Amino acid sequence: MELTKLAQDIVYVELPPERRIRKVLGELNDRVSKECDFDLIIDFSFVEVLTSVSISNLISLQNWLKGAGHQLILCSVAVVTKCIFDVAGLDALFVLAENKDSALELLTKGK
Repeated sequence: MELTKLAQDIVYVELPPERRIRKVLGELNDRVSKECDFDLIIDFSFVEVLTSVSISNLISLQNWLKGAGHQLILCSVAVVTKCIFDVAGLDALFVLAENKDSALELLTKGK
């Protein structure tokens, strides 16, 4: 998993296709549970579908970050995934951005 620092307290990660998402999200949850001193942008450009395990990992990650006073922004999310969030009632839980630049703008606008 490659984390890219976009600013002092903003980290960016690009998710791989679904078969490897579980590992990446698990590693992110482990890291955030130990040290959460950054906002996080997760790029879904290569993600076509999400499993329930991946959604559960995203919810945990959101809870860790929010509890530490930080934000999670999901960007480049496919329409199918947006529909899954909507049907599952998770659309209000996650902040979605069109792309990495708009996600970064959302995070830096309030600082």
